[in-house]
Amino acid sequence: MGAFGLLLYLRNKMKKIQGNKQQLPPSPQSLPIIGHLHHFVSSGKEPHQLFQSLAAVHGPIFSLRLGYMNVVVVSDRSTAKQVLKTNDLALASRPKLISVKHALYNFQDVVFSDYTKELREIRKFLAMELLSAKKLDMFTNVKEDELSWLVLTLANASEQLNTFKMRDYLVGLTYNVITRMLMGKRYYGAPPDDKEYEEGVAFKKVVDDAIKIGVAGSIADFFPQLEFLDWKVSQAKKVQRELDKFLQRMLDEHRVPNRGNSQEDFLDMILEASFMSDDRIKATESMTLLHLQDLITGGTDSSSSFLEWTLAELIMHPQVLAKAQEEIDTVVGHGRKVKESDIPRMPYLQAVIKEGFRLHSPVPLLVPHYANQECSINGYTIPCNTTVFVNTYAMGRDPKVWDNPLEFDPERFLSGPHKEVEVLGQNVNFELLPFGSGRRSCPGSALGNSIVHFTLATLLHCYDWKAGDKIDFAESSGAAKIMKFPLCVQPTPRLQIQDMYVTNQYTNPIHM
Repeated sequence: MGAFGLLLYLRNKMKKIQGNKQQLPPSPQSLPIIGHLHHFVSSGKEPHQLFQSLAAVHGPIFSLRLGYMNVVVVSDRSTAKQVLKTNDLALASRPKLISVKHALYNFQDVVFSDYTKELREIRKFLAMELLSAKKLDMFTNVKEDELSWLVLTLANASEQLNTFKMRDYLVGLTYNVITRMLMGKRYYGAPPDDKEYEEGVAFKKVVDDAIKIGVAGSIADFFPQLEFLDWKVSQAKKVQRELDKFLQRMLDEHRVPNRGNSQEDFLDMILEASFMSDDRIKATESMTLLHLQDLITGGTDSSSSFLEWTLAELIMHPQVLAKAQEEIDTVVGHGRKVKESDIPRMPYLQAVIKEGFRLHSPVPLLVPHYANQECSINGYTIPCNTTVFVNTYAMGRDPKVWDNPLEFDPERFLSGPHKEVEVLGQNVNFELLPFGSGRRSCPGSALGNSIVHFTLATLLHCYDWKAGDKIDFAESSGAAKIMKFPLCVQPTPRLQIQDMYVTNQYTNPIHM
């Protein structure tokens, strides 16, 4: 009787929702109670792929009902512009996802909080004090150190192994760059007998678990009444407690006077800001932990997975790889390392990165937006409390915008209508949106963009690349776009690696 009563309650609730008819975007046929959730099971596709297929039938804007969640999906640059610019303020909030609630202090983090005055102040602090170009320049040496470690580690691996998975090395690079910048910690490459090795292994596991929970979602997101039945909720709480303990330990270490760290890191800057006399930001302890958590989970796997996809494309297109290497050789030569200051003189490399983002945006549906007030897109009503997805996967493959959209062709960005396209969310025509745009664009976009450019330039400068196994472009399940089958590579040095990089202090191989 209890189960029957719950089903009856849900059915009546759905009728109330359906009874409030407005001029909504077109929608596929739905089922009672579950709405359109069955499409995700029957199609066998990832959400962004399913949404692309539905857009081909219903147009660039359509609506869905996923249990209790009302959803609108936009799939071309015109509708994306209306979400991210025209109706930017009305759609500046985030949906209250149960899985996120228990992982991020009840929606108090930068990524998933409502668009409040406090959030605006925090984003201003991040943009001006933490992630500004001037502050990021202070950490150029960190990126240089870790790229030197990567180059030497790859040289050792290529001597000992015929082929190996590139993902482990790219993850090691991005984790080390992010953790050194954030809290002065370096975990990848530490030998097993090092005191920080065990800490690093535990840290990586809890971050990986947090990311998996965040991208997997929860049945309670669609049916909040079923929260008590969803095992992912308890898992999210457990992972959050573990991550809290780790970050709290970092916080305590940074509060020790004269702790002997040679370089100020982001956590030092956050703690300094929390004690400032003006009201720009008053960071509580939990908010400080949230800053760290957002930067760690948002900046590690996204950069490494994008680099893996792009390197796979280059190996599959050797003529593009050769052109990129020729440009790098012209700018840098063979007698020194690539410098980050060289990147602006490498338009072809920048075009390769843009083409990588077009086809392999790290988060194909971006972080969802949420209507805090009613608005209109393409003449359709978007009711308050609607979740809105921007499908950058479909936008990057739109044949109305891109010639031969499924081909990897960086030269499309060197001339013609796409020459002025950029990737940091300032697009006039909204062609590329890997970091979103507008009020809720990714605050770490400049950091992520610098990491992928500097890393790819260094890898192409130092090595020739071949596949170690057949490359499969299948995607793994989840909100983040990751290769289902890790890329196996056979790099061959094209420089005197040991001579050029011998001064680097980090030479230990990966042990994680």
